[in-house]
Amino acid sequence: DDLNILLIFLIYLYRCRSAFKLLEINEKVDFLKPGLTVVDIGAAPGSWTQVAVNKVNSDKNSPNKPVGRVFSIDLQPIIPIPVLHIFFVNFIILNVLYNIIIFRVQSL
Repeated sequence: DDLNILLIFLIYLYRCRSAFKLLEINEKVDFLKPGLTVVDIGAAPGSWTQVAVNKVNSDKNSPNKPVGRVFSIDLQPIIPIPVLHIFFVNFIILNVLYNIIIFRVQSL
C-alpha cells in the first residue's frame, strides 16, 4: 500500500497529503465524475484541485469521457495548474458585490 501511495504521489505530484484523503473519500462515495463542474473554495495550495481536475476529466486525459471544469477560489496565490480557472477573491468583497447585484435585480 505504501508503495502504491508513493507511486501515485510521484506520478501526479500532489501538492500535499490531503489529496489522498480526497481520493479515499471519492473511492467510497464516488462523487467526482467526468463532466461535472467543481468549485474548490479555499483551494490553496491546490492539491484537492489537482484531484478534481483529474477526476472530472478537466484535463481531457480520457477522450471518451465527458469533460468537466474546475474553478479554484482562494485569497492565497495558487501555483497554476493546467486546464484550470483560478480566482483570487476576497470573500468579503465578493459577498458585498453579490448583495448589490441581488438588491439591483430585486428592485427592477
